[in-house]
Amino acid sequence: MKGIKLNKIKLNFKYKNLKELSEVTGLLYKDSTNSRKKIIKELECYLKLEKDGRGYIITEIYDIPKEKVDKRKGNSGKNENSHKHSTTSYEELEYILLDYISKSKDTIYISNNILASQILTNNNYYFAMKNEKYFNIYLKKNERLSNNTITKDLFENINISCKGIIQTCLKNLNKKYKLKYNYNYILIERVEDLEGNIIDNTRMATEEEIETINITTKNYIENFNKKHEKNIKNLNDVNYLTEELYGKFYNKLNIEVFEALHQHDGTEIKMYFKGYIIKKLDNIDKILEGVNIKQIKEKLNKKFIKNLTNNIKRQINRKKKMIDGYVDDKIEKGDVWGITDDYDREKIAKNKFNYRDILMSKDKYKNEYIDILNFILDINRKDITLEIRNKMKNK
Repeated sequence: MKGIKLNKIKLNFKYKNLKELSEVTGLLYKDSTNSRKKIIKELECYLKLEKDGRGYIITEIYDIPKEKVDKRKGNSGKNENSHKHSTTSYEELEYILLDYISKSKDTIYISNNILASQILTNNNYYFAMKNEKYFNIYLKKNERLSNNTITKDLFENINISCKGIIQTCLKNLNKKYKLKYNYNYILIERVEDLEGNIIDNTRMATEEEIETINITTKNYIENFNKKHEKNIKNLNDVNYLTEELYGKFYNKLNIEVFEALHQHDGTEIKMYFKGYIIKKLDNIDKILEGVNIKQIKEKLNKKFIKNLTNNIKRQINRKKKMIDGYVDDKIEKGDVWGITDDYDREKIAKNKFNYRDILMSKDKYKNEYIDILNFILDINRKDITLEIRNKMKNK
């Protein structure tokens, strides 16, 4: 199998299937089990892949390609350069998750980001993500943020990392202790109780409701693209709309989904979201006996921050090398003239690279990104949620 092309790879972007990813990387796709296995094996030498439904998200491009793992008979399947998925280093997170489950009801309905805020991050993370506008204002006032793209990138990267780690943790708990869980759409519906009172009822969406949500969302994105001349492929792309368009997108989408579900079966929906449905275990106390949750949480929190910091440094260095290499090549060939400073170099880079690529290659991006990352993840950092909440009320 020939080598792959990395220049068109988009980090933290969801490719809808393996065929699309093969086309981008220049690999020959054949619709057979063996061919798909070979393609994935090849890609995993160069990229860190996260499976998301039928699609794939690339969260990292390796500086040095990993050697392929040989699993044939007589071979251990390992070598000193083989890639080990980073989520395996979070095995002790199982105890933190079980501790959280033990303090909850028999069935838990929770989003990925809320669960992450309970077991991997501090209180600032989820609040800042849900109130991004006011969080950015707070950061800028304290001279910690120069461009909103930095926080958008940060929240997206944290979300993807948390999702992979949590899913691996739940799979392991299912294998070890038969923990029952699911990840799908969750509905909060308005229903009437036995006494005639209107109450909220939280439940997992049915297959028909899930199909209704998916079809409505797909049609809505197509119409939104035509109306606003955008090229949104999935909900991840929505994060990079302007603040005004972002609000319009979700306000109208939610209304259309609510109406579609009501037309389908008369359900009155208050809210819907993708999340985990987790059933409580009977023997959790026995499993957690003698476990120091606080100590484990502090250790894994540091590990999580370190891994995310190293990942962004690698991405930034790679982007900087690509841009500097392109500009230097143009100068050497005499394709440009009058280069006097970084501003002129940036103008050359704009011929090939987009705004976000150029922004990401700068030291200011890296310094602010890492500073804010620690601010919203480190469990020993100051809780700023109340301070921002008070300012939101005064607006």
